[in-house]
Amino acid sequence: MNDAHDPESTPQENPREEKAEETPMEPAAEAAGQPTAEPSAGTAAGSLEAELDALRKERDALRSQLQRSLADLANIRRRHSKEIEQMREMAVESFARELLPVLDNFHLALEAHEQQTSGSAKSEAHALVEGLRMVRGLFEGVLERHGVREIEGKGHPFDPNKHEAVGVDATGDVEPGHISQVVQRGYLLSDRVLRPSRVIVRELQPAADQRSADSAGERESAE
Repeated sequence: MNDAHDPESTPQENPREEKAEETPMEPAAEAAGQPTAEPSAGTAAGSLEAELDALRKERDALRSQLQRSLADLANIRRRHSKEIEQMREMAVESFARELLPVLDNFHLALEAHEQQTSGSAKSEAHALVEGLRMVRGLFEGVLERHGVREIEGKGHPFDPNKHEAVGVDATGDVEPGHISQVVQRGYLLSDRVLRPSRVIVRELQPAADQRSADSAGERESAE
């Protein structure tokens, strides 16, 4: 027998398979392992600063809106309080106008009593007069608690906004231009004139007389 092998029976290697096995996969591996590019630190800081600026602007806008709202609320409260006060004064005004004549009668009765010359008549009416004074005081106290007060009278300068001159006094014991007598008392409601005072005013001195008086005063001072 021949020991030589049959060339057909010996397995042959495929050259293409060998080449395929030897071909390296390095590019794919490198691509898979390549790190992803990250944003720079400067870009991130700029983005944060832009967000902070936007938040600051929003904060300032909200603060300004809050301040305007508070100012509007304060104005509404002041206007509401003023309207309430005006309504209260209107109610008191109509009521006080009806009461003032009653108070006038108290004053007239007491003044008439003071002008009596008879001592016996005064003593007999003393208790009644004291009662009238007490009622008048209570009456005036009620008016004062509601903002009604008497206008200043004798000895005070004449004010056309508060006083109504019904006469002139040439020989009064007050300075010229001042009130020498009150004919009818006037009253204020808060700062508004409820009824002007009817008064008699000390006559103003003519300019020539005033200069003479000033000169005489200067001479007396020099002496």
